[in-house]
Amino acid sequence: MKKLPLATLLVTLLTLPNIANAFRCENGPHVSKGDTKTEVRLACGGPMSSSYEGVIKIRGKLVYL
Repeated sequence: MKKLPLATLLVTLLTLPNIANAFRCENGPHVSKGDTKTEVRLACGGPMSSSYEGVIKIRGKLVYL
């Protein structure tokens, strides 16, 4: 078995946190933490299902359940 060059190992280890903060949609594009709902829907499409339970007010803002 060949030894990996040290530089290759370092690059791999440094990119692992970036991979952990993103996932790939079925269509192929990456979606990362911090992306807006619109960005996710454009990349992955809408949800397969959703439910609506109601609305409550928390600290003066409406929160949809």
